[in-house]
Formats: sequence, C-alpha cells, structure tokens
Amino acid sequence: MTDDTLPRTQYLKVSEIAEDLRVAPMTVYRMIHAGTLRAYRLGRRTYRVPADDYARYKRELETEATDRTASDRAPGPGQLEILPAATDGLAAL
Repeated sequence: MTDDTLPRTQYLKVSEIAEDLRVAPMTVYRMIHAGTLRAYRLGRRTYRVPADDYARYKRELETEATDRTASDRAPGPGQLEILPAATDGLAAL
C-alpha cells in the first residue's frame, strides 16, 4: 500500500475555529482543555483540530439550537405557558 491510497485528514488551526465561531482563541483553547473539542498538540503551544471533529461539533451546536428553539415555542408536559400581561387594566390605575 502506498501513501497515495491513504485518506488525508484535514486539520484546522485554533485561530480558524475562533474566527468561524466568532469567539476569542482563548475560548477555543478552553474547549480543547475541557474535552469539548478533540485536538492534537504540536509543540508547546500549537494545537490542531481534525476538521471532521469540528464539523461534528458544529452539527451538535446546530441541533441543540434547533431543539432549544422548538422547546421555547411550545411548553412541554408539566410546563406552564407564560402569556404576556394584560395592560388594559393598568391604565386606569
């Protein structure tokens, strides 16, 4: 088997991820140290994140946001629906 037949993994820099997420690079480093993003350390201060892992993380974020938005629209079992307060009686006070 030659090296040409092996799939090549793409890697992203911390700065690229920070720019895409619109956060500070330190936030990405915290995500790496917390285990939220898998990364490989190259040297003392350099990290690379596999592009596939980052794509998976982005999909999970989108799924959570979609689920959270859907749950905000309709109350679930045992939840109360909060309605806007009536203002017509307040004007008379």
